[in-house]
Amino acid sequence: MKRNLPMIIFMAIMLAFIYGCSKDGKDPNPTGPTAPDEIWTCIIDSIYGSGTWNFTRQLDSSIVADGQWNYSYEEGGTIETIICPFAAAAVTLIDSSLSFTATSTAYLQSDPAIKSAYVLVVMGYLQNGIGAGSYNIAYTGPGWVEVTSGFWTATRTFGSGLSP
Repeated sequence: MKRNLPMIIFMAIMLAFIYGCSKDGKDPNPTGPTAPDEIWTCIIDSIYGSGTWNFTRQLDSSIVADGQWNYSYEEGGTIETIICPFAAAAVTLIDSSLSFTATSTAYLQSDPAIKSAYVLVVMGYLQNGIGAGSYNIAYTGPGWVEVTSGFWTATRTFGSGLSP
């Protein structure tokens, strides 16, 4: 028994360490890392909007995008901005070809209580820290424009390793 005591103590310490580093002995972040691998800043339709895309590679090697899409327009002499936050949009990035579809709830910057569900489809390319492409966004809320489409350009502002 005395010969096994150091081994038992070692194993007890290791188990305490392993299970002490996560809640209930489970992986505290089963879907992957939270820090983005790349951050891209985009301009929408030359001057009408902007956005930020945070691309993160997951443990299963898939890529997801979190970010925000902002689009400004004039109505009755007032500039209004639609804010479209999104999270965990599945990204397809093959060579330099990019596509993702984001769904969430948009709101007016001037009155966040005015909301609409939306679907944003982004397609284009990313290469050497720059990108360009097209988008289509469909809103479903009453009184919201049904579909807006146009073009975007983007610049990588942080990270590397996902896009060529």
